[in-house]
Amino acid sequence: MHTHSRLGEFWRARWQPLVACGSVFLVMVVVLLFRLGTLLPHRGYSAREVVAQSASHSLHGILHDPTNAPYKLVARGLIQLRPHSLLPMRLTSVLFGLGTIVLFYYLVHHWHGRRVAIMSTLLFGLSSWLLHVARIGTPDVMLFGVFALFVCGVRLKDSHRPRWVTIASFVLFAAALYLPGLVWFLAAGVIWQAKTIWATIRRTPVLVTILAVLLMFVLLAPLAWGIYHTPHIIRELLGLPAALPSPLHILKNMALIPVHVFIRSASNPEMWLATLPLLTIFDIFMCIIGGYIYVRYHSLTRSKLLAGISIISLVLISLGGAVTISVLVPFVYLVIAAGLAYLLDQWLAVFPRNPIARSVGVGVVAIVVGLSCIYNLRSYFVGWPHAAPTQAVFTETKPL
Repeated sequence: MHTHSRLGEFWRARWQPLVACGSVFLVMVVVLLFRLGTLLPHRGYSAREVVAQSASHSLHGILHDPTNAPYKLVARGLIQLRPHSLLPMRLTSVLFGLGTIVLFYYLVHHWHGRRVAIMSTLLFGLSSWLLHVARIGTPDVMLFGVFALFVCGVRLKDSHRPRWVTIASFVLFAAALYLPGLVWFLAAGVIWQAKTIWATIRRTPVLVTILAVLLMFVLLAPLAWGIYHTPHIIRELLGLPAALPSPLHILKNMALIPVHVFIRSASNPEMWLATLPLLTIFDIFMCIIGGYIYVRYHSLTRSKLLAGISIISLVLISLGGAVTISVLVPFVYLVIAAGLAYLLDQWLAVFPRNPIARSVGVGVVAIVVGLSCIYNLRSYFVGWPHAAPTQAVFTETKPL
């Protein structure tokens, strides 16, 4: 009875944020699962999805090529339920996509509060790029792992109870080494936050630290075995292409990245509609404001971390290896969240005591956020599936 009473008090005190967060999460789940098996009506799967399913089908194959092993292992578990379907591959991407959305909400809520977290999570979770990456049966979604590392670093720095955070950090560190290109972010993060990491380890009980280190080595054993038997996977794990492009070509690719984000993207019918930019007009406007905020407060640790991640990402993307623009997308929406927070703060500062004006301002922003989400949903669910170049890519009907 006492427990029931405490739960009732907890619900009465927090029902509004719980309902709001639950509703956002439910929307994400419904959208990510909607028509998952038939992205294109009367069409099949892409060749890359078939290859990814083949690579995830057996433990022996995963051991020989442990690149993206966390993705492959989850996919293999789901494949056991439906061995003659490619749907488990897409469901695996959905699970990692949902995890990224939850981490995004947590971080934005931690920095900017619940209102901004809900709006910016809707913008990120219903963005065309996340829908493309998190609903196709390939390991592309694993590039969001950089964002998971970033959130873990923030949590590690702010945590007053580092026991479980330390264990999670070592596990995440081991898992990240299986993902293409993430070793560079890990190295930069360890160097950058060496003092914080050491201070956290010192605050953690010795037995917990030993357990975390042993667990990390156990998790890394298959990677070492795979590299020993298949040395050429080192190149992919480093995020490097088969042949390095010329310096001029790298600079050209780097210059095109902001063009793809804000103006005109490259043609990629498997993952995108025509040559639309990555962001909507509203996203671009918020990104400019958020970028201004981060430049203005460049001395903040988060600003320096975002700058460092952006530089490493730009270099790896420009090389043309396994690292794509997906690695940058969550951080672009973090900047958008900062712009959204600044816009709302300025409006509420002008009308600190006028409830009508405050509600109107928040309502207008919420409507624009909704329109931006609807545009992305129509682009992904209506425009992209009916484009002839898209239909030409999704022609495979069954696994290998």
